Amino acid sequence: MAVLLNKRYRFKNAYIVFTTNAGSEIITKSNDVYAGSDRNANVYNLRTQIKASLEKTTGVGKFPPELLGRIGIDNIIPFKAISHATARKIYESLFKSFE
Repeated sequence: MAVLLNKRYRFKNAYIVFTTNAGSEIITKSNDVYAGSDRNANVYNLRTQIKASLEKTTGVGKFPPELLGRIGIDNIIPFKAISHATARKIYESLFKSFE
């Protein structure tokens, strides 16, 4: 990859992280998948549902098949939304530096 001033950067040993809200409705509807004795099975099922949701995405902003082919089930990491209380703590922490 060539950038300003003709410098080259190599991404051979780099991870590229893509984030999306696609599949977020599945996470919102699910119970706490990280709790209980069937944690691995729960997370795998959630990942499978998210992968299917990504493949069904249509229209503008659709994921190209070349990208979807590179996304394996094990590469999907579902995150729970942060609570309002946690968001408030982050907000307060960030804006303390302005005082």
